[in-house]
Amino acid sequence: MSVTERVMGVGSWTVELQPETPRRILAEIDPEGPWSFAQLVITDVPIPVGSMQDAGILAVARYAGVYRRLEGRSLSGAGLAAYLGDEDDKGNVYEAEVAGTYDAGGWASILTEWTGLTIKDVQPAGGWANAFRWVTARKALADVCAHYGHEWRITPDLGYRQGTPAYLYGVVPSLLIVTDDEGGSDWGLTGVHGTADRSVDVEDWAAKIIYLTERGDPAADPPVAPAWTVADRAHTRTDPLGRPLIMDALVEAHLEDGNPAALAAAELGKRTGRRSWTVEAGRLPRSLTVGAPVYVWAPDESVADPANPVYFRGRTLFPQRSRLMGATWPISPSMGVYLRRKRADAEWLDLTPYVAGETGGVQLEVGAVPRGLA
Repeated sequence: MSVTERVMGVGSWTVELQPETPRRILAEIDPEGPWSFAQLVITDVPIPVGSMQDAGILAVARYAGVYRRLEGRSLSGAGLAAYLGDEDDKGNVYEAEVAGTYDAGGWASILTEWTGLTIKDVQPAGGWANAFRWVTARKALADVCAHYGHEWRITPDLGYRQGTPAYLYGVVPSLLIVTDDEGGSDWGLTGVHGTADRSVDVEDWAAKIIYLTERGDPAADPPVAPAWTVADRAHTRTDPLGRPLIMDALVEAHLEDGNPAALAAAELGKRTGRRSWTVEAGRLPRSLTVGAPVYVWAPDESVADPANPVYFRGRTLFPQRSRLMGATWPISPSMGVYLRRKRADAEWLDLTPYVAGETGGVQLEVGAVPRGLA
């Protein structure tokens, strides 16, 4: 019974109810019934939802997701990103072209089709004219963010925020992962003891991006040739014969692009080697925010940065700076668990008395999301 969060990812969650849960509760939360696709909301401590305003509850929520499945007494679902487009790319597909200039005030055109999100905070950026069709909002937003070097996140109160990682999450780490210390707190840092397993690969690496902006039509009269833009990098990687390694990646535009060269370059920037750590930590820190910068100090795994001294609990460490890209944490007995749906007004169903909470460690995904996961 846990929650998995990922940067710009769908993630997942599972809640197990106790055997003594009344049958009327199980009947009420049938996922094909009134609570279908409701929000799951988790708070750090139980709260009296009947005596608080809807906005006040969401403001203190640790997590919110989408309810989709009931199996026996086990509820499960995904993160709020599933409203934009789920892990199977289901969502509100733009059947008609959605066009706009994506500057500080133009982001709403992509989200118009799904009005549950409130645009709370978007980092100013230059105007970029583009159009999308036959894609979900999540796919469209991925292109817009790639163009500007941005990311997006959805807050539990259904707020949409967008900007660079530094804009969304700050630049000063508040979490320190250590493998040779019991953790603790010092100098604004929360230290978490854990064991780190390193993963390094070049499976996504490419030397050249071929960004196809028009498919072409050889049957047309006259024939229409495809159009593309290329971005490549100088590299020293070689094939088995010692020649420069040819590793091209073909990427198709969704509809039309105002600056295909910028998108090709952005895609090339993502096609690099991956270096990540999976950290098994002992507890869930309140300062944990998926997407935030973190320090990792694992000298036995050669995870260190001699140019980055950090004073912590009487020691000078040299941790490597990275980012927390995902986390899986248990839903403990001390938390509050609720379902929320919106009709004329918000309705809350308190599941806290029936949840079979669990204790256990936290798994942190640092540097990159594990391959193949959303």
